Amino acid sequence: MNRHILRELRPRREGGSEPVAKLADRAAWAIVLTGVLVYGLVFSLRTTAAYTSANTLFDLATYQQGFWNALGWPPFYYSLEGEMSRFGRHFSPVFYLILPLFWLHPVPPTLLAVHSFALGAGAIPAFLIARRYIGLYGGVLLAIAYLLSPAVQDINVQNDFHEIAFALPSLLLAFYLGIVGRRGWFVAALLLALSTREEVAITTLAFGSYLVLARPDAPPLPASPRLWARALAARATSPGAWQGWAAIAISSFWLVGVVFVAMPYLNAGEQFPVPGGYEHLGATPLGILRGMVEHPGVVLRDALSAPKVEYLFWLLAPLAFLPLLAPEALLVSAPALVEILISRYPPHYYVFERYTAPVLPAVILAATLGVSRLARRTNWLRARPYVAAAVIVGATIVSQAHLQKFPTEFRFEPDPHSAIALAAARRVPPTASVAVADHRLLAHLASRRELYVLDPGTPRVDYVIFDRGRPPITQWSPADQRKAEDRFLRDADYRGVTCEDGVVLLARQSALQRDGVVTGSRTPGTAVLGQFGGSVSLSDARAFVEDGEARVELTWRALGRGYADYQVFVHVVDASGAIVAQSDAAPQRGKCPTSAWAAGMEVLDTHAIRLPEGERRPAAIRVGLYDLATLARLPRTDVTGGRAADFVEVAWPMLSARP
Repeated sequence: MNRHILRELRPRREGGSEPVAKLADRAAWAIVLTGVLVYGLVFSLRTTAAYTSANTLFDLATYQQGFWNALGWPPFYYSLEGEMSRFGRHFSPVFYLILPLFWLHPVPPTLLAVHSFALGAGAIPAFLIARRYIGLYGGVLLAIAYLLSPAVQDINVQNDFHEIAFALPSLLLAFYLGIVGRRGWFVAALLLALSTREEVAITTLAFGSYLVLARPDAPPLPASPRLWARALAARATSPGAWQGWAAIAISSFWLVGVVFVAMPYLNAGEQFPVPGGYEHLGATPLGILRGMVEHPGVVLRDALSAPKVEYLFWLLAPLAFLPLLAPEALLVSAPALVEILISRYPPHYYVFERYTAPVLPAVILAATLGVSRLARRTNWLRARPYVAAAVIVGATIVSQAHLQKFPTEFRFEPDPHSAIALAAARRVPPTASVAVADHRLLAHLASRRELYVLDPGTPRVDYVIFDRGRPPITQWSPADQRKAEDRFLRDADYRGVTCEDGVVLLARQSALQRDGVVTGSRTPGTAVLGQFGGSVSLSDARAFVEDGEARVELTWRALGRGYADYQVFVHVVDASGAIVAQSDAAPQRGKCPTSAWAAGMEVLDTHAIRLPEGERRPAAIRVGLYDLATLARLPRTDVTGGRAADFVEVAWPMLSARP
């Protein structure tokens, strides 16, 4: 074996004497492990803050529901994408290793912490690989660059929890063990990587080919290309190729078995679920491959589009483009990279998203080899490759500063509107089925068997939550969303539980009786001030005057369903009955319109009215409703059922003045 290859493979020890070398080794490990710990804590806090402030989205809810139903049938059942096993969507047996930790505290923050610490732990195999090729201190620098990487951090922050993120540390571990030739441990790490998600098998297939044909300890290829075939054949049949052939065999068996047998079985016989973004090429994995062969121009045009070029630039820029000096190692990322470059689904090639996780291990390996080769070619005998490793750290920091991927917001408390939505979600019993319009609430309701996104095809569930106070985050159009909401509002089997700040909670009458959920805050049978149109009652009216402003607090109760849009009028009148100030608005300033009311719903409605100068003691306040379309007032009946004026008058003795 050539002397330079031995020098490249030999683990480097820093320091002169053995005790100094041991001390340096311990210090290096201390730095790396501290970095992993800090990374795990910081990003656990960041993702947990997003959860507690109601800023997590759809994916976290699917995993929380799957883990909650892990031991039922089908395993890791979830209902958010079609009542199936998560393994029918993506095959991830690695979840069984996480499950014991989840049982200790079965809430989303547990999954978020496991996710963050696992991604941080990828710095350990990155350190081991770099230590092997560029020395102890270079390994520490590469581990630091890994932890500061905008790609690694964005996988963590953008996705909260996702199975493919576990491919990054497990692939790095498999790469290291495959290179050093630890056969048993390599197979175990390989199976761990394969268990993260089905498409990881194409990356391990590529790595197996790399170990067979281009592993770092192989003799260099002869100068004449005519002799390359014989040299490659010698590499492929040498004892050192065992790990590569094992990876190829295991990965091939896994890929075929999972994609064509296990996943269709767990997906009720349906074919492998191809993600969006590839419809222009085909509807199945084989169809996509055929489309790539038949339409190479389309593939090339997509791969070289501006967003894809930008993605490639930022993939390599944090590593100072040094992976390009080890193209044979960089090719290991080619299958996963091609998946991204041919897709037309923007999140696939965002800078960055979870789909980068299978790509990064080979890029990191290539960067390490690139540093080693650059150091040899420039004859940095004294500086060794530490300068190049430091350049990578600098490039990572510069890239991080430009992309601004590091999380800076750690808000654990929800905003006032989100707090109201979370309070409505907490009123839903954990055994009940529920449909939710806004994705931000899904993770908070995912610990149950039946959870659905509210859409036109949602089944009849026990509880429904939607939000008229702010646009929901959902994949449905506003028209479809409104149609889904109106379907439940007009269903006679559903009653309104609450509507506050636009957050509407509906429930089936059978669920209310079973769960003992109370609609509104007043006890049944309480006298009302008046009924309007026979379908709306004014249960309570309170007012006070302070600093020249009249504040009126109304409590409405819905007696029917399917309302038009009614406006509330609040008139401040003087002793002669003349209007001196007024307010006309939909309930809760339009956030809880009457079109969102259902029978039994209690709505708290506040109006603030600025009084004219000098008007300190209004004689009365008159309250009523009118149809916004016709401007006709709704007739009122009093507590005895007789016809009365079309408003409720709150006389001055009923007013209160705050001290």
